[in-house]
Amino acid sequence: MRKAREHADLSQAQLAAEIGIGRTSVVNYETGRKRPSRPVLLSWALRCGVDHAWLRGDRNPRFGVSAGQDDADDGIRFVQAQCSLALAA
Repeated sequence: MRKAREHADLSQAQLAAEIGIGRTSVVNYETGRKRPSRPVLLSWALRCGVDHAWLRGDRNPRFGVSAGQDDADDGIRFVQAQCSLALAA
């Protein structure tokens, strides 16, 4: 996950702010202390421009294949919720 973030030239704080999680969560996911939820994983992959299968650790992801509809729906709902929270603040 760290490699994806660095590929996107983002600091931990920048990525956290852009996908609506805390910087501590970014640290915990990158160090393997915690596993991200599917919506967080999808948001991370989308923001960093990497394949979500590669990000979750698949050795040979099938590039060019999009996330399943359920995955996409989860990611969209997560991003919409984060946007709503930001607007309410």
